Amino acid sequence: MAGSRWVRFGAIPAAGFTLTLFFIFVGFPYTQLADYLATRLGQQSGVSLAMVSLGPSLALQGPGLEATGVTLRLASGDEIELDRARVRPAWSLSWFRGAPAVHAVLTGPLGEADGVFTLNGAGSWQGELHQVDLAELPLSDLWPGLDAEGLVDASLDLRLGDQGVEGWAAFEAFEGSLILPDIPVAVPFTRIEGALALGGESILKVDSLHLDGPLLRADVTGHIAQASNLASAALNLLVEIDSEPGIRPLLESAGLRIGRDGKARLRLGGTLESPTLR
Repeated sequence: MAGSRWVRFGAIPAAGFTLTLFFIFVGFPYTQLADYLATRLGQQSGVSLAMVSLGPSLALQGPGLEATGVTLRLASGDEIELDRARVRPAWSLSWFRGAPAVHAVLTGPLGEADGVFTLNGAGSWQGELHQVDLAELPLSDLWPGLDAEGLVDASLDLRLGDQGVEGWAAFEAFEGSLILPDIPVAVPFTRIEGALALGGESILKVDSLHLDGPLLRADVTGHIAQASNLASAALNLLVEIDSEPGIRPLLESAGLRIGRDGKARLRLGGTLESPTLR
């Protein structure tokens, strides 16, 4: 009886404390918080933030916030739209080093991102991308004339360094097509997989990139050197191609020397703005 009495005495305050936290959580002034976040983000980064709603989010990993109808307008004028954004404190040892970590799940027309933002200095992000629409990515901004269709999954570990983005990425894309500079038709692919390193002496190092499709197969390695601006970045890429007869005339019209067996080995040099074949 004494034990059950202590259980009752302990359970009643615990229940009251839990209910108090619950009502604070539900009754929090989320509208004012949304206005505050938008103002702070604009002041610190020049990014304009708008959202339709902001409210509480409950999950097994802990409480957080959920926003819907999110629009980010970048300083360049480009907009990123999200159907839903859920954030909560991440379970991470970085908190003990004074670097807050936030777990975020972002979903929108582009696809889904699931990962952890760590606010250590300039910031870092580690996580996954799921079913990202290649057609929505600004590939032509990186390389004029480059475009793609299909869906891609990726794992990334990125951080902002002194010279820009640093880290690594591994990805797989399925059932799509590529539009390559100087080739007038889209090249279909069944699968593209790659491993990339960013930062250091190179803007981008291609550790491996393999394309497999009905018309050609290709492997790419090499790097894009650091430069004061992206357009003048020097290319040093080795491309090995194994093509089917139907696409060889198009490849040759773009300046590629294709052997009788359909294979070619070439160096892509020059710059991003003005690439050359060797």
